[in-house]
Amino acid sequence: MDLVDKGIIAELEGNCRQSYRVLARKLGVSSKTIRTRVEKLMDSGVIQRFIVELNPEVLGAHLVIAEVTTMGSEDTRTFINQIGESPVVRLVSRLADGKYDVEAEVRGKMGTVNFGQFLRGLDGVSYVEIHEAIEMHPHGTTESFAKPQGLDFQLSPLQLNVLRCLRENPRMPIVDIARQSKMSAKRVRMILHEFQKSSMIQLSVEWLRSSGDQIEFRSRFRYDAENTSPKKLVAWLVQEYPLEYWTSYLLTDEPTLLLDFAVANLHQVEAIDSYLKTSPYSIVVHSMVMFPHRKFRGLGQHQLDTLLEASVE
Repeated sequence: MDLVDKGIIAELEGNCRQSYRVLARKLGVSSKTIRTRVEKLMDSGVIQRFIVELNPEVLGAHLVIAEVTTMGSEDTRTFINQIGESPVVRLVSRLADGKYDVEAEVRGKMGTVNFGQFLRGLDGVSYVEIHEAIEMHPHGTTESFAKPQGLDFQLSPLQLNVLRCLRENPRMPIVDIARQSKMSAKRVRMILHEFQKSSMIQLSVEWLRSSGDQIEFRSRFRYDAENTSPKKLVAWLVQEYPLEYWTSYLLTDEPTLLLDFAVANLHQVEAIDSYLKTSPYSIVVHSMVMFPHRKFRGLGQHQLDTLLEASVE
């Protein structure tokens, strides 16, 4: 994977309906190159699927990250599936030390409390540490889940028809959406523009950093809040590790960033860990290799399915 591949994934995360021509213009390569790269990323399992979901911010949700410690006797696959039975879970990662990192979208303080109780109630769990967090996108203009709003919204029957098509295939061509929903192509374009303008709907991509020959690891980076800020740290990491660094999660209750990297070998893990520890911004750094994570539908997809199913009745 190189910077072009990384740029493709970053762009598709923001809007998976972008055409190859638009992506080519943004990334400075040909449309043919983009098409070939996307097909290769899909064939190799890096890009797993395209998705449509309600924006968790519209639902008044915020991001939490839980670190789950177990007795060590569980079957890993079964245990991860049990965690994923919660409709708010969007991702589960197993760390090399045997712990599990869980990302979820919950609503309100009680949502955080209830999710913690759910995790503690699973067989074999000995300890759960849970934090509210903000995802810091290095190539984005805003921070996810920064200000949960719980916006008032109502989708029209025509918008719901378009969403049914997008749930089937988020990259479905406008002409096919028009034919399937029995609307004009012009009307479909208007509705897609409404979705983009209102931020009600997210059209994104699920992908796996650690597929193929990539090793994924996470550094828990406690920083000196008097001498730097999360945004400055993200800018610094993008400059130092443009290929290896992917994203950060800011824990809202302490000056700590969870930094996610993908590298080719363990020597790079050690080198980046050492560099982070000797930086003038760090207080404590703890890095841990992650096994390939498992993604789940999360609150946004669950709520969209519920909404579409209810509108049929």
